[in-house]
Parts: sequence; C-alpha cells; structure tokens
Amino acid sequence: LPHDALGKGAVDRFAQAFLAAHPDGVVVHIGCGLDTRFDRVDNGQATWYDLDLPPVIELRRKLLDETPRYKMIAASALDLAWLDVVDGHPGKAFLFIAEGVFMYFPDAEMRRLVLALRARFPGAELVFDVASPLIVRLQNLNLARLKADFRMRWSLRSYDALEGWAPGIQCLEMWYYTSVKESIPRLGKLQRLFHLVPLFGKGMVILHYRMDRSLAPMEEQPMKNK
Repeated sequence: LPHDALGKGAVDRFAQAFLAAHPDGVVVHIGCGLDTRFDRVDNGQATWYDLDLPPVIELRRKLLDETPRYKMIAASALDLAWLDVVDGHPGKAFLFIAEGVFMYFPDAEMRRLVLALRARFPGAELVFDVASPLIVRLQNLNLARLKADFRMRWSLRSYDALEGWAPGIQCLEMWYYTSVKESIPRLGKLQRLFHLVPLFGKGMVILHYRMDRSLAPMEEQPMKNK
C-alpha cells in the first residue's frame, strides 16, 4: 500500500498534538528520507532530529541547514548508538516517529529497538505504521513479482501486541485509513474495499504508543480508534 499524503497528514496531526502538549519537546523522525515534516509542524520551540542512513542524510545536508533546534543523524535506526546523540535533553518529553520503516525490520530487531526506547526514554511516545500479516504477505508477493530486492519482515496480528513486550507499554490510539469517511480520490476503489472488507480495512494502521507509562505523569488518555 502506498504511503501517501493521507498517512502523512495523520502523522503530522500526531506530531502537532504532541507539540501542543509539550511545546519544548523533542521529536525524533526515524527513517526520515526526504520528508519535510519539521517545516510543516514546527512550533518554534521544539528540538527535532531527522535520522536516516548516511547517503540520505548526505543529500539532506546539501538541501537543508542544521540549526540549534534542528539536527540530522546519519545512522541506521538499528545501530542504537544514535540514542546517545538524542539523549541530551533531561526533563523533556520525547516523541519518536517512524513512517514506512518498521515493517522492513526483523521482529527481533524491532523488539530490541522498542525496549531500548522504553529503557532510555520512559514516558516517551512512539508513532509508527504497521500492517497485518495478510497485508505483508500480499505486498511481498507483489514485490517478488516486481523482482524487488527487499521485502517486508515485520507485522502485527494484534495492534496492541507491544503492550505484552514489557510492563508499562501502552497503546494509546489506532488510526485506520477507514477513519476518513470522505472520499479520497487517490485511493479510489481501494478505499471502498477497505470499508467493505474489514480484513483489508484494518490491514494497515498508524499506532500511537507510550513507552512505560508507569513512569510518566498520569493523564487522561484518548480512546483507541477501533
């Protein structure tokens, strides 16, 4: 499924809501590519890190300038040394964003990353997209047909499954493409299929988690969008 402007708009809203609650918070965009989300949601106070592989960051640095509030990190998300770079803001709230990234990581590496975030940034929020096993299988069949040299590796059968990975991890929200009632021309017949067949309609989701809520300030949480 394409990661189009619809999904980006939803992730932007998650980031904007976080910054509304924590104006001087820290946002880390994992696997940023050439996305310009910082420019779209910046509130003039937040600290922002864009993280991606060295060739991507090299290109970004030719196009964009770093500032005291905007930094770039050239590293693999799976090389956890980058946590040391962003872990320099005591007392600040953290949001980690990953879009179109995590589904390409092995399950063991995903667990390692999530548990590292929980340990280093208790109370941090994590927003990412993921697919069901069915959608991943269908997408990998399509990638094989196209002779692509990569495939999706990670999926979630239950979207609140991360809650069982360690105490305190909590799924706050689930956002589906079917959450949008109006017609999305770019999706066309695919959007109708999402609404008619629940397996497809809920096969791709954006999730909003909190890492170790037990160590974060208590507050009212939004209802899960089911």
